[in-house]
Amino acid sequence: MLITIGVCLSKNSSFMKGEVELMNTTLRWRFWLETALALVTGILLVMTLRWNDWIEIIFGVDPDNNNGSVEWLIIGALFVVMTMLFILASYEWRRFRTTIS
Repeated sequence: MLITIGVCLSKNSSFMKGEVELMNTTLRWRFWLETALALVTGILLVMTLRWNDWIEIIFGVDPDNNNGSVEWLIIGALFVVMTMLFILASYEWRRFRTTIS
Protein backbone atom coordinates (compact mmCIF):
# COMPACT_ATOMS: atom_id res chain seq x y z
CA MET A 1 0.00 0.00 0.00
CA LEU A 2 1.41 3.38 -1.07
CA ILE A 3 0.69 6.45 1.05
CA THR A 4 1.40 9.86 -0.41
CA ILE A 5 2.04 12.87 1.74
CA GLY A 6 1.35 15.51 -0.88
CA VAL A 7 4.93 16.02 -2.02
CA CYS A 8 5.74 15.10 -5.57
CA LEU A 9 9.40 14.48 -6.26
CA SER A 10 10.30 13.99 -9.86
CA LYS A 11 13.68 13.01 -11.23
CA ASN A 12 14.25 16.64 -12.24
CA SER A 13 13.36 18.02 -8.83
CA SER A 14 15.97 20.24 -7.20
CA PHE A 15 15.38 18.38 -3.94
CA MET A 16 16.42 15.14 -5.58
CA LYS A 17 19.54 16.79 -7.00
CA GLY A 18 20.56 18.11 -3.58
CA GLU A 19 20.07 21.72 -4.67
CA VAL A 20 17.83 22.87 -1.88
CA GLU A 21 17.76 26.64 -1.56
CA LEU A 22 17.86 27.81 2.01
CA MET A 23 15.64 30.72 2.92
CA ASN A 24 17.46 33.82 4.11
CA THR A 25 16.33 34.24 7.71
CA THR A 26 18.78 36.91 8.78
CA LEU A 27 18.39 40.64 8.71
CA ARG A 28 20.59 42.58 6.34
CA TRP A 29 23.43 44.67 7.71
CA ARG A 30 21.53 47.82 6.65
CA PHE A 31 18.92 47.18 9.34
CA TRP A 32 21.54 46.94 12.06
CA LEU A 33 23.43 50.00 10.79
CA GLU A 34 20.29 52.13 10.57
CA THR A 35 19.09 51.01 13.99
CA ALA A 36 22.48 51.65 15.62
CA LEU A 37 22.79 55.10 14.05
CA ALA A 38 19.22 55.94 15.08
CA LEU A 39 20.01 54.95 18.66
CA VAL A 40 23.20 57.05 18.66
CA THR A 41 21.35 60.10 17.32
CA GLY A 42 18.61 59.52 19.89
CA ILE A 43 21.17 59.48 22.68
CA LEU A 44 22.75 62.66 21.31
CA LEU A 45 19.29 64.22 21.16
CA VAL A 46 18.62 63.43 24.82
CA MET A 47 22.08 64.66 25.81
CA THR A 48 21.49 67.93 23.96
CA LEU A 49 18.15 68.35 25.71
CA ARG A 50 19.76 67.64 29.07
CA TRP A 51 22.94 69.74 28.63
CA ASN A 52 21.99 72.62 26.42
CA ASP A 53 25.44 74.21 26.65
CA TRP A 54 27.55 71.20 25.63
CA ILE A 55 29.01 73.05 22.63
CA GLU A 56 30.44 75.71 24.94
CA ILE A 57 31.76 73.07 27.34
CA ILE A 58 33.36 70.73 24.79
CA PHE A 59 34.58 73.12 22.10
CA GLY A 60 35.05 76.28 24.13
CA VAL A 61 33.14 78.44 21.66
CA ASP A 62 29.85 80.28 22.01
CA PRO A 63 28.28 80.48 18.54
CA ASP A 64 24.94 81.87 19.71
CA ASN A 65 25.95 84.14 22.64
CA ASN A 66 24.23 81.88 25.21
CA ASN A 67 20.72 82.15 23.78
CA GLY A 68 20.52 78.42 22.91
CA SER A 69 19.43 78.77 19.28
CA VAL A 70 22.25 76.59 17.94
CA GLU A 71 21.39 73.86 20.42
CA TRP A 72 17.72 73.93 19.37
CA LEU A 73 18.79 73.75 15.74
CA ILE A 74 20.91 70.70 16.60
CA ILE A 75 17.97 69.14 18.48
CA GLY A 76 15.74 69.59 15.43
CA ALA A 77 18.33 68.14 13.06
CA LEU A 78 18.99 65.16 15.33
CA PHE A 79 15.27 64.49 15.62
CA VAL A 80 14.84 64.52 11.82
CA VAL A 81 17.86 62.23 11.29
CA MET A 82 16.76 59.84 14.05
CA THR A 83 13.23 59.64 12.65
CA MET A 84 14.43 58.98 9.11
CA LEU A 85 16.83 56.26 10.28
CA PHE A 86 14.08 54.51 12.25
CA ILE A 87 11.78 54.70 9.21
CA LEU A 88 14.48 53.18 6.99
CA ALA A 89 15.12 50.45 9.57
CA SER A 90 11.39 49.70 9.70
CA TYR A 91 11.38 49.22 5.90
CA GLU A 92 14.18 46.70 6.29
CA TRP A 93 12.28 45.00 9.11
CA ARG A 94 9.11 44.73 7.02
CA ARG A 95 11.08 43.36 4.07
CA PHE A 96 12.60 40.74 6.36
CA ARG A 97 9.20 39.81 7.83
CA THR A 98 7.69 39.32 4.37
CA THR A 99 10.52 37.06 3.25
CA ILE A 100 10.16 34.68 6.18
CA SER A 101 6.37 34.45 6.12
